[in-house]
Amino acid sequence: MSCLFVKTAKRRVTIKISDLIQILPEKQVSGETEREISKIEYDSRLIEPEDMFVAMPGSRDDGHDYIPDAIRAGAVCVVCERDFENSSVCKVIIPDSRHALSLLAAKFYDFPSRKMLVAGITGTNGKTTTVYMVKSILDAGNKRTGLMGTIEYLAGKYQFNAPNTTPESLHIERLLSIMQAERIRNVVMEVSSHGLKTGRVNMIDFNVAGFTNLTQDHLDFHGTMEEYREAKAMLLDKVKGKDRWAVLNMDDPSYDFFLGRTECSCLTYSIENTRADLHITGIEKTDRGYRFKLISPLGSEEIHLKLPGRYNLNNALCAAGVALASGVNTDTVRSGLEAMTFVPGRMERVDINRDFKVFVDFAHTPDALGHVMKSAREIAGDRNLIAVFGCGGDRDKGKRPLMAKAVSEYADIIFLTSDNPRTEDPEAIINDAEAGLNNSKETHLVLDRKEAITRAVLKASEGDVVVIAGKGHENYQIVGTEKIHFDDREVVREALKGQNSDNREVKRS
Repeated sequence: MSCLFVKTAKRRVTIKISDLIQILPEKQVSGETEREISKIEYDSRLIEPEDMFVAMPGSRDDGHDYIPDAIRAGAVCVVCERDFENSSVCKVIIPDSRHALSLLAAKFYDFPSRKMLVAGITGTNGKTTTVYMVKSILDAGNKRTGLMGTIEYLAGKYQFNAPNTTPESLHIERLLSIMQAERIRNVVMEVSSHGLKTGRVNMIDFNVAGFTNLTQDHLDFHGTMEEYREAKAMLLDKVKGKDRWAVLNMDDPSYDFFLGRTECSCLTYSIENTRADLHITGIEKTDRGYRFKLISPLGSEEIHLKLPGRYNLNNALCAAGVALASGVNTDTVRSGLEAMTFVPGRMERVDINRDFKVFVDFAHTPDALGHVMKSAREIAGDRNLIAVFGCGGDRDKGKRPLMAKAVSEYADIIFLTSDNPRTEDPEAIINDAEAGLNNSKETHLVLDRKEAITRAVLKASEGDVVVIAGKGHENYQIVGTEKIHFDDREVVREALKGQNSDNREVKRS
Protein backbone atom coordinates (compact mmCIF):
# COMPACT_ATOMS: atom_id res chain seq x y z
CA MET A 1 0.00 0.00 0.00
CA SER A 2 2.65 2.53 0.95
CA CYS A 3 4.54 1.93 -2.31
CA LEU A 4 1.41 2.86 -4.27
CA PHE A 5 1.01 5.94 -2.13
CA VAL A 6 4.58 6.98 -2.82
CA LYS A 7 4.12 6.69 -6.58
CA THR A 8 1.10 8.99 -6.53
CA ALA A 9 1.95 11.36 -3.67
CA LYS A 10 5.42 12.63 -4.58
CA ARG A 11 6.02 16.07 -3.16
CA ARG A 12 6.42 18.54 -5.99
CA VAL A 13 8.96 20.72 -4.13
CA THR A 14 11.75 19.30 -1.97
CA ILE A 15 12.19 20.48 1.60
CA LYS A 16 15.29 20.79 3.74
CA ILE A 17 15.67 18.87 6.98
CA SER A 18 16.09 22.15 8.86
CA ASP A 19 12.79 23.50 7.53
CA LEU A 20 10.91 20.26 8.11
CA ILE A 21 11.95 19.70 11.72
CA GLN A 22 11.03 23.22 12.74
CA ILE A 23 7.57 21.86 13.49
CA LEU A 24 8.90 19.60 16.25
CA PRO A 25 8.50 21.42 19.60
CA GLU A 26 11.10 19.34 21.46
CA LYS A 27 14.20 17.94 19.77
CA GLN A 28 17.92 17.39 20.02
CA VAL A 29 19.58 17.74 16.63
CA SER A 30 23.03 16.68 15.46
CA GLY A 31 24.51 16.34 11.99
CA GLU A 32 23.84 17.99 8.64
CA THR A 33 20.41 19.67 8.47
CA GLU A 34 20.66 21.42 5.08
CA ARG A 35 20.15 18.29 3.00
CA GLU A 36 16.86 17.94 1.16
CA ILE A 37 14.34 15.22 1.99
CA SER A 38 12.73 13.14 -0.76
CA LYS A 39 10.06 11.54 1.45
CA ILE A 40 9.34 10.25 4.96
CA GLU A 41 9.00 6.59 5.95
CA TYR A 42 8.61 4.67 9.21
CA ASP A 43 9.12 1.26 7.53
CA SER A 44 12.83 0.71 6.85
CA ARG A 45 12.00 -1.57 3.91
CA LEU A 46 10.57 1.41 2.02
CA ILE A 47 13.54 3.71 2.56
CA GLU A 48 15.22 5.11 -0.55
CA PRO A 49 18.14 7.55 -0.92
CA GLU A 50 17.49 11.03 0.55
CA ASP A 51 14.65 9.80 2.77
CA MET A 52 13.85 10.58 6.39
CA PHE A 53 13.32 7.56 8.65
CA VAL A 54 11.08 7.87 11.72
CA ALA A 55 11.76 5.04 14.18
CA MET A 56 8.65 4.18 16.20
CA PRO A 57 8.25 1.61 18.99
CA GLY A 58 5.48 -0.89 18.18
CA SER A 59 3.59 -3.67 19.92
CA ARG A 60 5.73 -6.32 18.20
CA ASP A 61 8.65 -4.57 16.51
CA ASP A 62 10.65 -1.53 17.52
CA GLY A 63 11.61 0.74 14.66
CA HIS A 64 14.81 1.66 16.49
CA ASP A 65 16.10 -1.83 15.76
CA TYR A 66 15.90 -1.06 12.02
CA ILE A 67 17.82 2.20 12.03
CA PRO A 68 20.97 0.55 10.57
CA ASP A 69 18.87 -0.93 7.75
CA ALA A 70 17.35 2.47 7.00
CA ILE A 71 20.77 4.13 6.86
CA ARG A 72 22.15 1.43 4.56
CA ALA A 73 19.14 2.00 2.28
CA GLY A 74 19.99 5.70 1.98
CA ALA A 75 18.23 7.55 4.80
CA VAL A 76 19.90 10.92 5.41
CA CYS A 77 17.93 11.77 8.56
CA VAL A 78 16.70 9.61 11.42
CA VAL A 79 14.03 10.79 13.86
CA CYS A 80 13.93 8.62 16.95
CA GLU A 81 13.41 8.51 20.71
CA ARG A 82 16.89 7.38 21.71
CA ASP A 83 20.41 8.02 20.43
CA PHE A 84 22.42 5.53 18.38
CA GLU A 85 25.98 5.15 17.16
CA ASN A 86 26.33 6.70 13.72
CA SER A 87 27.64 10.07 12.66
CA SER A 88 26.89 9.88 8.93
CA VAL A 89 23.26 11.03 9.14
CA CYS A 90 21.30 13.80 10.77
CA LYS A 91 19.87 12.66 14.09
CA VAL A 92 16.74 14.18 15.59
CA ILE A 93 15.98 12.86 19.07
CA ILE A 94 12.43 13.51 20.24
CA PRO A 95 10.25 12.30 23.17
CA ASP A 96 7.47 10.72 21.10
CA SER A 97 8.11 9.32 17.62
CA ARG A 98 4.48 8.69 16.75
CA HIS A 99 3.51 12.26 17.56
CA ALA A 100 6.55 13.51 15.65
CA LEU A 101 5.48 11.49 12.59
CA SER A 102 2.08 13.20 12.50
CA LEU A 103 3.71 16.64 12.71
CA LEU A 104 6.38 15.92 10.11
CA ALA A 105 3.95 14.28 7.66
CA ALA A 106 1.52 17.20 7.86
CA LYS A 107 4.28 19.74 7.21
CA PHE A 108 5.91 17.65 4.47
CA TYR A 109 2.63 17.55 2.51
CA ASP A 110 1.84 21.19 3.38
CA PHE A 111 -1.14 20.55 5.67
CA PRO A 112 -3.62 19.35 3.02
CA SER A 113 -6.58 18.97 5.42
CA ARG A 114 -6.57 22.73 5.99
CA LYS A 115 -7.49 23.19 2.34
CA MET A 116 -10.37 20.69 2.40
CA LEU A 117 -13.68 20.11 4.10
CA VAL A 118 -13.04 17.01 6.20
CA ALA A 119 -15.85 15.06 7.89
CA GLY A 120 -14.95 12.36 10.41
CA ILE A 121 -17.36 9.61 11.49
CA THR A 122 -16.78 7.75 14.73
CA GLY A 123 -18.78 5.28 16.85
CA THR A 124 -18.79 1.55 17.50
CA ASN A 125 -21.05 0.43 14.66
CA GLY A 126 -22.25 1.96 11.41
CA LYS A 127 -19.16 4.01 10.55
CA THR A 128 -18.50 2.29 7.24
CA THR A 129 -22.07 2.48 5.96
CA THR A 130 -22.35 6.10 7.09
CA VAL A 131 -19.21 7.26 5.26
CA TYR A 132 -20.43 5.63 2.04
CA MET A 133 -23.77 7.38 2.50
CA VAL A 134 -22.08 10.73 3.04
CA LYS A 135 -19.92 10.23 -0.05
CA SER A 136 -22.98 9.27 -2.11
CA ILE A 137 -24.78 12.44 -0.98
CA LEU A 138 -21.83 14.74 -1.63
CA ASP A 139 -21.25 13.09 -5.02
CA ALA A 140 -24.92 13.72 -5.82
CA GLY A 141 -24.25 17.39 -5.09
CA ASN A 142 -21.36 17.41 -7.58
CA LYS A 143 -18.82 17.70 -4.77
CA ARG A 144 -15.80 15.54 -5.62
CA THR A 145 -15.32 13.48 -2.47
CA GLY A 146 -12.55 11.27 -1.15
CA LEU A 147 -13.14 8.44 1.31
CA MET A 148 -11.09 6.63 3.94
CA GLY A 149 -12.61 3.67 5.73
CA THR A 150 -12.48 0.05 6.77
CA ILE A 151 -13.04 -1.33 3.26
CA GLU A 152 -10.99 0.96 1.04
CA TYR A 153 -9.51 4.39 0.46
CA LEU A 154 -10.92 6.27 -2.55
CA ALA A 155 -9.03 9.21 -4.05
CA GLY A 156 -10.43 10.12 -7.45
CA LYS A 157 -9.10 7.63 -9.98
CA TYR A 158 -7.09 5.88 -7.27
CA GLN A 159 -8.41 3.07 -5.10
CA PHE A 160 -6.34 1.49 -2.32
CA ASN A 161 -7.04 -1.49 -0.09
CA ALA A 162 -7.47 -0.51 3.55
CA PRO A 163 -5.24 -2.32 6.05
CA ASN A 164 -6.56 -0.05 8.82
CA THR A 165 -9.88 1.70 9.37
CA THR A 166 -7.93 4.87 10.15
CA PRO A 167 -4.49 4.81 8.48
CA GLU A 168 -1.25 5.87 10.16
CA SER A 169 -0.77 9.65 10.13
CA LEU A 170 1.81 9.49 7.32
CA HIS A 171 -0.62 7.60 5.06
CA ILE A 172 -3.48 9.96 5.88
CA GLU A 173 -1.42 12.95 4.78
CA ARG A 174 -0.32 11.11 1.63
CA LEU A 175 -3.89 10.22 0.81
CA LEU A 176 -5.02 13.80 1.31
CA SER A 177 -2.17 14.96 -0.92
CA ILE A 178 -3.31 12.55 -3.64
CA MET A 179 -6.87 13.79 -3.25
CA GLN A 180 -5.70 17.37 -3.65
CA ALA A 181 -3.95 16.45 -6.89
CA GLU A 182 -7.23 14.86 -8.00
CA ARG A 183 -9.03 18.17 -7.35
CA ILE A 184 -10.94 16.67 -4.43
CA ARG A 185 -11.99 19.23 -1.84
CA ASN A 186 -14.30 17.10 0.35
CA VAL A 187 -13.21 14.10 2.39
CA VAL A 188 -15.21 11.74 4.59
CA MET A 189 -13.35 9.28 6.80
CA GLU A 190 -13.96 6.71 9.47
CA VAL A 191 -12.17 7.66 12.67
CA SER A 192 -11.51 4.69 14.95
CA SER A 193 -10.88 4.88 18.67
CA HIS A 194 -7.42 3.40 18.00
CA GLY A 195 -6.72 6.15 15.48
CA LEU A 196 -7.76 8.80 17.97
CA LYS A 197 -5.92 7.34 20.95
CA THR A 198 -2.66 6.78 19.05
CA GLY A 199 -2.66 10.24 17.52
CA ARG A 200 -3.05 9.25 13.88
CA VAL A 201 -5.45 12.15 13.28
CA ASN A 202 -3.74 14.71 15.50
CA MET A 203 -2.96 17.01 12.58
CA ILE A 204 -6.23 16.58 10.67
CA ASP A 205 -8.37 19.71 10.51
CA PHE A 206 -11.90 18.33 10.88
CA ASN A 207 -14.87 20.50 9.90
CA VAL A 208 -17.59 18.01 10.86
CA ALA A 209 -17.68 15.18 13.40
CA GLY A 210 -20.44 12.58 13.17
CA PHE A 211 -21.19 10.11 15.99
CA THR A 212 -23.11 6.87 15.35
CA ASN A 213 -23.35 4.97 18.66
CA LEU A 214 -21.32 3.56 21.54
CA THR A 215 -21.49 -0.10 22.59
CA GLN A 216 -18.95 -2.55 23.97
CA ASP A 217 -15.89 -3.18 21.82
CA HIS A 218 -12.10 -2.89 21.88
CA LEU A 219 -11.83 -3.29 25.65
CA ASP A 220 -8.69 -5.34 25.03
CA PHE A 221 -7.14 -2.03 23.94
CA HIS A 222 -8.95 0.58 26.04
CA GLY A 223 -9.51 -1.42 29.23
CA THR A 224 -12.85 0.06 30.27
CA MET A 225 -15.94 1.47 28.60
CA GLU A 226 -15.14 4.82 30.19
CA GLU A 227 -11.74 4.90 28.48
CA TYR A 228 -13.28 3.75 25.22
CA ARG A 229 -15.88 6.52 25.41
CA GLU A 230 -13.19 9.05 26.22
CA ALA A 231 -11.22 8.00 23.14
CA LYS A 232 -14.28 8.50 20.94
CA ALA A 233 -14.86 11.95 22.44
CA MET A 234 -11.41 13.03 21.28
CA LEU A 235 -12.90 13.59 17.82
CA LEU A 236 -15.30 16.18 19.26
CA ASP A 237 -12.33 17.94 20.84
CA LYS A 238 -11.04 18.56 17.32
CA VAL A 239 -14.13 20.45 16.08
CA LYS A 240 -14.29 23.71 18.01
CA GLY A 241 -15.95 26.96 16.95
CA LYS A 242 -19.30 27.98 15.51
CA ASP A 243 -18.12 27.23 11.97
CA ARG A 244 -17.55 23.56 12.90
CA TRP A 245 -20.24 20.96 13.45
CA ALA A 246 -20.98 17.91 15.57
CA VAL A 247 -23.74 15.51 14.51
CA LEU A 248 -24.96 13.53 17.52
CA ASN A 249 -27.32 10.57 18.02
CA MET A 250 -30.05 11.41 20.56
CA ASP A 251 -31.08 7.74 20.65
CA ASP A 252 -27.73 6.64 22.06
CA PRO A 253 -27.36 6.36 25.87
CA SER A 254 -24.07 8.30 25.73
CA TYR A 255 -25.68 11.28 23.98
CA ASP A 256 -25.54 13.58 27.02
CA PHE A 257 -21.86 12.82 27.56
CA PHE A 258 -20.93 13.67 23.99
CA LEU A 259 -23.17 16.74 23.94
CA GLY A 260 -21.29 17.97 27.00
CA ARG A 261 -18.02 17.69 25.08
CA THR A 262 -19.12 19.81 22.11
CA GLU A 263 -17.70 23.31 21.67
CA CYS A 264 -19.14 23.87 18.20
CA SER A 265 -22.45 24.03 16.38
CA CYS A 266 -24.52 20.87 16.77
CA LEU A 267 -27.11 18.90 14.82
CA THR A 268 -28.97 16.10 16.59
CA TYR A 269 -30.77 13.16 15.02
CA SER A 270 -33.22 10.49 16.13
CA ILE A 271 -35.46 7.93 14.47
CA GLU A 272 -38.56 9.00 16.41
CA ASN A 273 -37.71 11.80 18.86
CA THR A 274 -39.21 14.90 17.26
CA ARG A 275 -37.05 17.15 19.44
CA ALA A 276 -34.06 16.14 17.31
CA ASP A 277 -32.97 18.45 14.51
CA LEU A 278 -33.21 15.55 12.08
CA HIS A 279 -35.88 12.89 12.58
CA ILE A 280 -38.15 10.75 10.46
CA THR A 281 -41.84 9.96 10.27
CA GLY A 282 -44.03 7.54 8.34
CA ILE A 283 -41.58 4.64 8.31
CA GLU A 284 -42.75 2.00 5.84
CA LYS A 285 -40.87 -1.23 5.26
CA THR A 286 -40.47 -2.25 1.61
CA ASP A 287 -39.01 -5.27 -0.19
CA ARG A 288 -35.78 -3.33 -0.70
CA GLY A 289 -35.52 -1.27 2.48
CA TYR A 290 -37.61 1.58 3.91
CA ARG A 291 -39.63 4.58 2.86
CA PHE A 292 -39.80 7.51 5.27
CA LYS A 293 -40.08 11.26 5.53
CA LEU A 294 -36.92 13.06 6.62
CA ILE A 295 -37.53 16.19 8.71
CA SER A 296 -34.62 18.61 8.98
CA PRO A 297 -33.97 22.31 9.75
CA LEU A 298 -33.62 22.88 5.99
CA GLY A 299 -36.85 21.18 4.99
CA SER A 300 -38.36 17.72 4.54
CA GLU A 301 -37.97 15.01 1.91
CA GLU A 302 -39.69 11.73 1.10
CA ILE A 303 -36.92 9.14 0.80
CA HIS A 304 -36.75 5.50 -0.30
CA LEU A 305 -33.66 3.93 1.29
CA LYS A 306 -32.84 0.71 -0.55
CA LEU A 307 -30.82 -0.91 2.22
CA PRO A 308 -32.12 -3.63 4.57
CA GLY A 309 -31.98 -3.21 8.34
CA ARG A 310 -33.78 -0.68 10.50
CA TYR A 311 -30.41 0.34 11.96
CA ASN A 312 -29.62 1.85 8.55
CA LEU A 313 -32.22 4.51 9.29
CA ASN A 314 -29.90 5.74 12.05
CA ASN A 315 -26.95 5.63 9.67
CA ALA A 316 -28.95 7.56 7.07
CA LEU A 317 -29.86 10.25 9.60
CA CYS A 318 -26.26 10.62 10.70
CA ALA A 319 -25.12 10.85 7.07
CA ALA A 320 -27.83 13.40 6.31
CA GLY A 321 -26.71 15.54 9.25
CA VAL A 322 -23.06 15.39 8.22
CA ALA A 323 -23.99 16.25 4.62
CA LEU A 324 -26.18 19.20 5.64
CA ALA A 325 -23.35 20.48 7.86
CA SER A 326 -21.08 20.14 4.82
CA GLY A 327 -23.24 22.51 2.79
CA VAL A 328 -25.67 20.46 0.68
CA ASN A 329 -29.46 20.81 0.50
CA THR A 330 -32.16 18.28 1.41
CA ASP A 331 -32.90 17.38 -2.22
CA THR A 332 -29.26 16.34 -2.62
CA VAL A 333 -29.53 14.30 0.60
CA ARG A 334 -32.52 12.48 -0.89
CA SER A 335 -30.75 11.83 -4.19
CA GLY A 336 -27.60 10.56 -2.50
CA LEU A 337 -29.38 8.23 -0.09
CA GLU A 338 -31.64 6.81 -2.79
CA ALA A 339 -28.59 6.09 -4.97
CA MET A 340 -27.27 3.69 -2.32
CA THR A 341 -28.00 0.04 -3.10
CA PHE A 342 -25.46 -1.78 -0.93
CA VAL A 343 -22.25 -1.38 1.04
CA PRO A 344 -19.67 -4.18 0.61
CA GLY A 345 -19.94 -6.67 3.45
CA ARG A 346 -22.81 -4.88 5.21
CA MET A 347 -25.92 -7.04 4.93
CA GLU A 348 -24.58 -7.86 1.49
CA ARG A 349 -26.72 -10.43 -0.26
CA VAL A 350 -24.75 -13.21 -1.94
CA ASP A 351 -25.91 -13.93 -5.47
CA ILE A 352 -26.66 -17.67 -5.39
CA ASN A 353 -29.80 -18.05 -7.55
CA ARG A 354 -31.53 -20.22 -4.95
CA ASP A 355 -34.92 -20.05 -3.20
CA PHE A 356 -33.35 -18.93 0.07
CA LYS A 357 -31.28 -15.86 0.94
CA VAL A 358 -27.69 -15.60 2.17
CA PHE A 359 -26.22 -12.41 3.61
CA VAL A 360 -22.69 -11.65 4.78
CA ASP A 361 -22.09 -8.92 7.33
CA PHE A 362 -19.11 -7.43 9.15
CA ALA A 363 -20.96 -7.39 12.50
CA HIS A 364 -18.57 -8.45 15.26
CA THR A 365 -19.93 -6.71 18.36
CA PRO A 366 -22.96 -7.68 20.48
CA ASP A 367 -24.90 -4.58 19.42
CA ALA A 368 -24.13 -4.93 15.71
CA LEU A 369 -24.99 -8.62 15.74
CA GLY A 370 -28.26 -7.89 17.50
CA HIS A 371 -29.26 -5.33 14.86
CA VAL A 372 -28.27 -7.58 11.97
CA MET A 373 -30.03 -10.61 13.38
CA LYS A 374 -33.17 -8.61 14.13
CA SER A 375 -33.26 -7.37 10.55
CA ALA A 376 -32.67 -10.87 9.21
CA ARG A 377 -35.47 -12.16 11.45
CA GLU A 378 -37.86 -9.70 9.81
CA ILE A 379 -36.79 -10.91 6.37
CA ALA A 380 -37.10 -14.60 7.30
CA GLY A 381 -40.54 -14.23 8.88
CA ASP A 382 -41.75 -17.67 9.97
CA ARG A 383 -39.00 -19.46 8.05
CA ASN A 384 -35.68 -20.52 9.58
CA LEU A 385 -33.00 -17.97 10.36
CA ILE A 386 -29.62 -19.70 10.25
CA ALA A 387 -26.63 -17.88 11.71
CA VAL A 388 -22.89 -18.46 11.32
CA PHE A 389 -20.62 -16.42 13.56
CA GLY A 390 -17.43 -16.49 15.58
CA CYS A 391 -15.36 -14.23 17.83
CA GLY A 392 -11.96 -12.78 17.02
CA GLY A 393 -8.88 -14.01 18.84
CA ASP A 394 -6.58 -11.69 20.83
CA ARG A 395 -9.49 -9.29 21.27
CA ASP A 396 -11.99 -8.34 23.97
CA LYS A 397 -13.00 -11.65 25.59
CA GLY A 398 -15.82 -10.10 27.59
CA LYS A 399 -17.98 -9.53 24.52
CA ARG A 400 -17.89 -13.17 23.37
CA PRO A 401 -20.85 -14.52 25.40
CA LEU A 402 -22.72 -11.28 24.70
CA MET A 403 -22.29 -11.86 20.96
CA ALA A 404 -23.64 -15.40 21.34
CA LYS A 405 -26.59 -14.11 23.33
CA ALA A 406 -27.40 -11.54 20.64
CA VAL A 407 -27.41 -14.26 17.96
CA SER A 408 -29.46 -16.66 20.12
CA GLU A 409 -32.20 -14.08 20.57
CA TYR A 410 -33.20 -14.24 16.92
CA ALA A 411 -31.66 -17.28 15.17
CA ASP A 412 -33.32 -20.68 14.92
CA ILE A 413 -30.16 -22.56 13.96
CA ILE A 414 -26.69 -21.47 15.04
CA PHE A 415 -23.23 -22.43 13.81
CA LEU A 416 -20.60 -21.10 16.20
CA THR A 417 -17.21 -21.20 14.51
CA SER A 418 -13.85 -19.42 14.11
CA ASP A 419 -13.31 -15.80 13.04
CA ASN A 420 -9.69 -14.65 12.84
CA PRO A 421 -8.50 -16.73 15.83
CA ARG A 422 -5.04 -15.15 15.54
CA THR A 423 -2.76 -16.57 18.25
CA GLU A 424 -5.56 -17.93 20.46
CA ASP A 425 -6.81 -21.51 20.52
CA PRO A 426 -10.00 -21.52 18.38
CA GLU A 427 -11.68 -24.03 20.68
CA ALA A 428 -10.99 -21.82 23.71
CA ILE A 429 -12.62 -18.90 21.92
CA ILE A 430 -15.68 -21.00 21.14
CA ASN A 431 -15.82 -22.08 24.80
CA ASP A 432 -15.95 -18.43 25.87
CA ALA A 433 -18.77 -17.62 23.45
CA GLU A 434 -20.76 -20.79 24.11
CA ALA A 435 -21.68 -19.56 27.60
CA GLY A 436 -24.00 -17.01 26.02
CA LEU A 437 -25.90 -19.41 23.76
CA ASN A 438 -29.55 -20.30 24.35
CA ASN A 439 -29.59 -24.05 24.93
CA SER A 440 -33.09 -24.33 23.48
CA LYS A 441 -31.81 -23.41 20.01
CA GLU A 442 -30.32 -25.91 17.56
CA THR A 443 -26.59 -25.25 17.88
CA HIS A 444 -23.52 -26.62 16.12
CA LEU A 445 -19.99 -25.91 17.30
CA VAL A 446 -17.73 -26.20 14.24
CA LEU A 447 -14.08 -25.19 14.47
CA ASP A 448 -13.50 -24.85 10.75
CA ARG A 449 -15.22 -21.76 9.35
CA LYS A 450 -15.44 -23.15 5.83
CA GLU A 451 -17.11 -26.25 7.17
CA ALA A 452 -19.54 -24.22 9.26
CA ILE A 453 -20.58 -22.07 6.28
CA THR A 454 -20.94 -25.11 4.05
CA ARG A 455 -23.18 -26.92 6.51
CA ALA A 456 -25.27 -23.81 7.13
CA VAL A 457 -26.10 -23.16 3.48
CA LEU A 458 -26.70 -26.85 2.72
CA LYS A 459 -29.17 -26.90 5.61
CA ALA A 460 -31.20 -23.97 4.23
CA SER A 461 -34.58 -24.59 2.60
CA GLU A 462 -37.01 -22.46 0.61
CA GLY A 463 -37.64 -19.10 2.27
CA ASP A 464 -34.89 -19.50 4.87
CA VAL A 465 -32.33 -16.80 5.58
CA VAL A 466 -28.65 -17.48 6.29
CA VAL A 467 -26.53 -14.76 7.92
CA ILE A 468 -22.75 -15.20 7.98
CA ALA A 469 -21.39 -12.60 10.37
CA GLY A 470 -18.02 -11.31 11.42
CA LYS A 471 -16.02 -10.82 8.24
CA GLY A 472 -18.25 -9.16 5.66
CA HIS A 473 -16.00 -7.65 3.00
CA GLU A 474 -12.81 -9.26 4.38
CA ASN A 475 -11.15 -11.81 2.12
CA TYR A 476 -8.79 -13.35 4.65
CA GLN A 477 -8.60 -15.35 7.84
CA ILE A 478 -5.86 -14.69 10.40
CA VAL A 479 -4.59 -17.94 11.93
CA GLY A 480 -1.63 -17.52 14.22
CA THR A 481 0.25 -14.63 12.65
CA GLU A 482 -0.50 -15.73 9.09
CA LYS A 483 -3.12 -14.08 6.88
CA ILE A 484 -4.77 -16.73 4.68
CA HIS A 485 -7.12 -16.01 1.78
CA PHE A 486 -10.69 -16.64 2.88
CA ASP A 487 -13.88 -15.09 1.53
CA ASP A 488 -17.24 -16.04 3.05
CA ARG A 489 -18.98 -15.28 -0.25
CA GLU A 490 -16.70 -17.60 -2.19
CA VAL A 491 -17.26 -20.39 0.33
CA VAL A 492 -21.03 -20.03 -0.02
CA ARG A 493 -20.85 -20.39 -3.79
CA GLU A 494 -18.48 -23.34 -3.56
CA ALA A 495 -20.74 -25.06 -1.04
CA LEU A 496 -23.71 -24.83 -3.35
CA LYS A 497 -21.75 -26.48 -6.12
CA GLY A 498 -21.92 -29.68 -4.11
CA GLN A 499 -19.10 -29.49 -1.57
CA ASN A 500 -19.64 -32.13 1.10
CA SER A 501 -19.53 -31.76 4.87
CA ASP A 502 -17.31 -33.87 7.07
CA ASN A 503 -19.08 -32.86 10.33
CA ARG A 504 -16.06 -31.59 12.26
CA GLU A 505 -17.82 -30.38 15.38
CA VAL A 506 -16.21 -29.61 18.72
CA LYS A 507 -16.70 -32.75 20.79
CA ARG A 508 -18.24 -32.35 24.26
CA SER A 509 -17.76 -34.93 26.96
